[in-house]
Amino acid sequence: MQQCWAIRANDIIAVWVFVVVLSVIVVIFVLLRGSPELARLEVRNGRLSFLRGRLPPRVFDDFADVLSRRAIERADVRVVLDGGRPRVIATGVTDDELQQLRNVAGSYTSSQFRTGRAPRRDRQ
Repeated sequence: MQQCWAIRANDIIAVWVFVVVLSVIVVIFVLLRGSPELARLEVRNGRLSFLRGRLPPRVFDDFADVLSRRAIERADVRVVLDGGRPRVIATGVTDDELQQLRNVAGSYTSSQFRTGRAPRRDRQ
């Protein structure tokens, strides 16, 4: 009779170990995933290109206007979902340019980004 209880205790421990390990994996996956990306653009040698995601065509044109005011060798621009609103994260741009990009994106909702088209053109 004691052996029967020992087997059940081992089974319960195995289940709990499995649950803990699975929970840790899920937490790590969620933390490493980061914010959901709505769009990704890049500037290479002064040329703005749309890489992936969706955004309203007007946003692409406004971003191109902001980023064409000075010669930019290389920059990366990401529009992510943060608290239900689009947020711009960029590298290779000045603080003023980043703020202008945020002002442009802030006037749109996340649903407008999700229903927008993927521009298939580059802008000088």
